[in-house]
Amino acid sequence: MLGIAAIAIVLGLRFFEVIGTVTAGGWILAIIAVAVIRSAASYEPTPDSNPSQEVGEGMAVRAHLKLAYRDADGVLTDREVVVSKYFSDGDGYIEAFCKLRKDSRTFRIDRIKEAVDLDTGEVLPVSRMRSWLRKRKV
Repeated sequence: MLGIAAIAIVLGLRFFEVIGTVTAGGWILAIIAVAVIRSAASYEPTPDSNPSQEVGEGMAVRAHLKLAYRDADGVLTDREVVVSKYFSDGDGYIEAFCKLRKDSRTFRIDRIKEAVDLDTGEVLPVSRMRSWLRKRKV
């Protein structure tokens, strides 16, 4: 939400810079920015019914894995990842740094076809991936 406010502010300033005067469009964008910032500032997350899983925020975990991962297009790739968060909502997914892409990526649990814990060499049963990740909570 704050990203939208920043864009609105920048566009409002850009209107002022180009036109040389404050325009109606600039004022509208400034008002939108203020509304978004106020909305974000007053946001209070609802308490999770199971605090051990921190669904919305994700559960901080630590794991170094090699995955055989099938993406949305059906392409299977091998990925070495360093997992930082596990989200149990929906299909369940992990947030991890992918060494292949050299960037943070999100991986759906149901698309993981094979997993190996690179710290121990253990081949992880994909059917138990969720419980395995919960045990890696930091």
